[in-house]
Amino acid sequence: MGMRIRSWMCTTLIGGLVVLLLAFAALASEVDLQKAYAYVDENKEQILADWLELVRIPAPSKQEDLRAEWVRQKMLEVGLEDVYIDGLKNVVGTLKVSETAPTLVFAAHMDTVFPMDIVLDPVITDGILHVPGAGDNTPSVVALIHTVKALQAGNVTPKVNIVFVATSQEEIGLNGMKYFLETYDKPIDMVVAVDGGLGGVAYGALGIQWLKVTFNTPEGHSLSSRGKPSAARSLARAIDRLYNEIEIPAEPRSVMNVGMLGGGTVVNAIAAEAWFKVDMRSMDGDILTRIGEQVRQISEEVARETGATVSFEVETDIPGGQLPGAREHKLTQTAVAALESVGIQARLSDMGSCDSNAAIGKGIYSVAIGVTRAGGGHSVDEWAEIESIYPGIKQLIYIAANIH
Repeated sequence: MGMRIRSWMCTTLIGGLVVLLLAFAALASEVDLQKAYAYVDENKEQILADWLELVRIPAPSKQEDLRAEWVRQKMLEVGLEDVYIDGLKNVVGTLKVSETAPTLVFAAHMDTVFPMDIVLDPVITDGILHVPGAGDNTPSVVALIHTVKALQAGNVTPKVNIVFVATSQEEIGLNGMKYFLETYDKPIDMVVAVDGGLGGVAYGALGIQWLKVTFNTPEGHSLSSRGKPSAARSLARAIDRLYNEIEIPAEPRSVMNVGMLGGGTVVNAIAAEAWFKVDMRSMDGDILTRIGEQVRQISEEVARETGATVSFEVETDIPGGQLPGAREHKLTQTAVAALESVGIQARLSDMGSCDSNAAIGKGIYSVAIGVTRAGGGHSVDEWAEIESIYPGIKQLIYIAANIH
């Protein structure tokens, strides 16, 4: 009996010690996290200074060179490993934990929709930054750099290897992210695309295809046009048939819209060329493919019926869909908890449209989250709330510290 009591007491003491050690470790982890958060609060001026510096650097899609070099220098300064600019101007740097740890990617696109000669003269009024590119997506790139600095300041050791990627050509089809995923030579377990509004957590991908359809016929004067082929007539018949014959389901959410058209040279001549652009979107990749095939089929039939030729040009092709269990996945739930840790209620969505789509298309669990409250995107009136970037960075810190 005495031995049983001693054994029970020993087991109880050991169990209690384990609980205390675990509690201490959790407390230490929380203390480190708060130190990392404190870095953000203590360095607001530097974060804003970097934001203002980067937003002054123009970066149209395919012309991100100046921003890429800025990011590369910052990654080297904060001590990331294996820093390089790849073949499509993505900038990559790694925070390594171990060879066997999972790999998380934080990605934020550098490019903007504005030309190289756009006037970039930031103005701050009542805490609001006014300048093209204020929100999309300059602050997200700055947030990546300061997330690394904050982790270092708090002595936070992540449980995963973290690859920080400033991507190119997001605005014209996620080309940079697609290239990175194709060429990166190590397995990737999860991706966080830093893009969008603060508070949003998108765990699905809205598939998007933009198709330009062009009809061509012989040209001629309108006096001799009776009974002859006309590209304008082919275009009109095709668009009418698209809207009347293609079934677009409400669920899963899908749309088709002919948003642009053009052609002809003068009013008194047969239109030798006429074109339209159709925007197709769906949460289901198979439905998106089916809509695209029907657009092509109908256009080809119309061309044969009207004596025209037809050609197709894919202008955008963004993967869509949702991976099984994405809403409940640890990455999604950690992103929600990250927002809660800074007092923000998460807005969950199954419909994202940014670099995360490319990852989901590769079967990699991914979420899209933003770091600022902003508006007027893709216009010269773009603005962003300066104070919002600070909790925005803290949510990245939380994810980096807690995901496993």
